[in-house]
Amino acid sequence: YAEKGFSRASTLFRTTKRTCPTCRKFRVSERVTEEAFRNGLVLYPGSGGATTEMGDHLLIAPPFIITKEEIDEAVAILKKTLDTVYAGLERDVNGG
Repeated sequence: YAEKGFSRASTLFRTTKRTCPTCRKFRVSERVTEEAFRNGLVLYPGSGGATTEMGDHLLIAPPFIITKEEIDEAVAILKKTLDTVYAGLERDVNGG
């Protein structure tokens, strides 16, 4: 189901090694979704998985009629959003 049409899901990890999912107490998927919405992009948050309650994920589901330019814009907004959210998480995790 997750690969029908243009919909895609993405799991968020604490490190670039993709071995440890995010800790739910930081509400990463919700933070990303809220920041993305402020930036003009609608995402769908989710959490947990088949074997654990740990982790966050996002669902991205653009319309079938999306243009390349709109995809480029969405990717740019998502990058900006992730940079902003992860900078805030760094402050929260490190107590700053």
